[in-house]
Amino acid sequence: MEWLGDLAVTFEGWVEPGVTLGRPKGASYHILLYLRAVYQFVTGEPPTRQVRGGDHPERGKDYGPFWDFASAVWHAIFENGTGLSYAMKDFAAGQAQFHDYSPIIANMGLRHTEWGIFEV
Repeated sequence: MEWLGDLAVTFEGWVEPGVTLGRPKGASYHILLYLRAVYQFVTGEPPTRQVRGGDHPERGKDYGPFWDFASAVWHAIFENGTGLSYAMKDFAAGQAQFHDYSPIIANMGLRHTEWGIFEV
């Protein structure tokens, strides 16, 4: 997953521009957009945000397979977990409203046909 380092370099020094025409445009949103595509490609499962319910001692905390995956990558990029929970919440809201998608898997398949991403 050498591309994660490249992704981190791409967003190094990025300043979150906030919202443009109601659409989140920050680096964290785009990172999660890519991670969503990679997670779904690798696992075959749609990534979902899961939050502990009121009857759990960790009420309100994120958890689940996508959280674990995103958390590992987030730590690799930012060297800490700061902001991931907020980013996941913001990402979920943006996805519910705009249904954005990342072309990263298609791009990898077209650029590296030897990887067999599109083989049937």
